[in-house]
Amino acid sequence: MIIPTHNRCSVLRRTVDALKSQIYPLQKIEVLIVADGCTDDTVEMLGHYEAPFPLKIIPQSQLGPAEARNQGAAQASGDLFIFLDDDMRQRRLSSRHMQKLMKQRPGHVVIGYLPPSLTLPNSFLGIGLRRWWGWTFQMMRQPGHRYTYRDLLTGNFSIEAILFRKNRWIRFCFLMSRGL
Repeated sequence: MIIPTHNRCSVLRRTVDALKSQIYPLQKIEVLIVADGCTDDTVEMLGHYEAPFPLKIIPQSQLGPAEARNQGAAQASGDLFIFLDDDMRQRRLSSRHMQKLMKQRPGHVVIGYLPPSLTLPNSFLGIGLRRWWGWTFQMMRQPGHRYTYRDLLTGNFSIEAILFRKNRWIRFCFLMSRGL
């Protein structure tokens, strides 16, 4: 799992804590956290974190989440990359489910559902965001949907490592999702 983060120590800790509840054997999960220019307690917290899975901390100067994801992928050793945002809490079956889907559909990207976590869910903005979010996922579920870089929601998706490494398009999607 590759998790980019920037100065969100407490949020990140909850995400890493949630990984402990995965059904997938924890010793087989490699977690790489790319600390993107962190100036808070993130690196120190991770340095003392007792994880039941291999945990690697990759500090880098603040280059943004796209470069952090690419840096994590460059240092990952697994056959399957799961990219998570630092505020995602995977359900217990998520890792196993993503791996199963990847075996059923090799050469594909699996996009996990990303329900928005809103501070003010009943605000005008919150209601609009939830509607857009639901519509976006509904459109992606339609048979024949033509995916573009805009559909690659980088906060919760998986891809085979070999496909990622040979496909520059994915790295381009990261940059496009950053707005470059």
